[in-house]
Amino acid sequence: MRYIEWIRANLDRSKGKTQIGLARHLGLAHTQITMLMQGRRRLKVDEIPRIADYLGVEPPAVDLPDDDANDLAEFLRLLPRASEEARHAALVTLRLGQMRAESPEPSPSPDDQTTAKPK
Repeated sequence: MRYIEWIRANLDRSKGKTQIGLARHLGLAHTQITMLMQGRRRLKVDEIPRIADYLGVEPPAVDLPDDDANDLAEFLRLLPRASEEARHAALVTLRLGQMRAESPEPSPSPDDQTTAKPK
């Protein structure tokens, strides 16, 4: 899912969340959000976790470009001009995606398991 689609979908399903409110949360002019949603402004890496915070959702998993994508250092190398804050935000977003992918399905608790009745 592209980030703009993620923002649009969560704005649509989040009661009381608006583009104007998002702009205020990010400290931007509403026109900046309008341009972002129209594809005329790029989303900044450090805005992703702040948008997720406003929407009350987790940031989307990061789609990385190749097989080396799991290497955090390689991913950060792809962001040479990003500020330290943006690099940290990208690392956090990436790590959240990895943790979701790595986490095993929870085992049912003994209370959840049905036991066979004796015949």
